[in-house]
Amino acid sequence: MKNFLFTLAAIFIAALHSYAQKINLPEGTRKSDLPVVYLPDSLSVHFISPEPIQYVDISSKSIVGDLPVKNVLRIRYRSDSSKIAGREAIVTIAGEKFLAQYRIEWSASDGGPSNLK
Repeated sequence: MKNFLFTLAAIFIAALHSYAQKINLPEGTRKSDLPVVYLPDSLSVHFISPEPIQYVDISSKSIVGDLPVKNVLRIRYRSDSSKIAGREAIVTIAGEKFLAQYRIEWSASDGGPSNLK
């Protein structure tokens, strides 16, 4: 009888513990919620950070970036990527106390959104 009660209590505690792990899970950020930056083929875009940039992640190989100054990120499309499909990317910029993410989309050369999707 003791073994049965001990097993029943262990199952009950395990069930409560596994339920507790499912409460208050973070939802995260959706890609569609990120601010959109339109990037034409012929131009570069500069991001100015409020503090020195420590880390940058560009999720596409068709976009190249550099840091000309400690708090400025410059991105542009690679010159050999003009025929690559799927020219959308996510850019993450991180400083010591600052983190920003942007969704980069290709645009026509006028700098506005493209109707060629």
